[in-house]
Amino acid sequence: MFNKKAVSEIVSYVLLISITFAISGIVYSWLVFYVTPGEEIKCDDGVSLTIRNYEYNCSTKQLNLTLQNRGLFNFDGYIIRVNNQTGSNIGVYSLNKTGKQINTTQEYKDVYANSSILNDSRVVLGGNISFIEIQPFIVQKKNLIVYCEKVAEQRIACS
Repeated sequence: MFNKKAVSEIVSYVLLISITFAISGIVYSWLVFYVTPGEEIKCDDGVSLTIRNYEYNCSTKQLNLTLQNRGLFNFDGYIIRVNNQTGSNIGVYSLNKTGKQINTTQEYKDVYANSSILNDSRVVLGGNISFIEIQPFIVQKKNLIVYCEKVAEQRIACS
């Protein structure tokens, strides 16, 4: 008279769909907790480092820089990148990866002799420096280094 087999198939489908929704809800709630973005760590907009003066002697390969913090905030250091390709617009080789903390309106003079590049080992840059860029950074919690977006750039000519 009654087809009990059809009722049990419907119950099994309902259970299967219910279990699927329950598992998907658990996975979704875990992913939302896991992927929720935290506080964005970035450099303040008022950070500004400028190259006040430079002298580059091509024969001795000595670079004298005068830097000034013209921004509203202090920064913890800077990275100096140079390039020896004429017409380049980006620094490739690192001269200095730590820099020095420069407070607001403070000037700092630095000398780089023989154009020593500080990648993993000391390598002397071939040719003359033609472009320099300096990027300030700040150190956040847990020694996290955050590089600022504003970069001071300068084409270099021999003196």
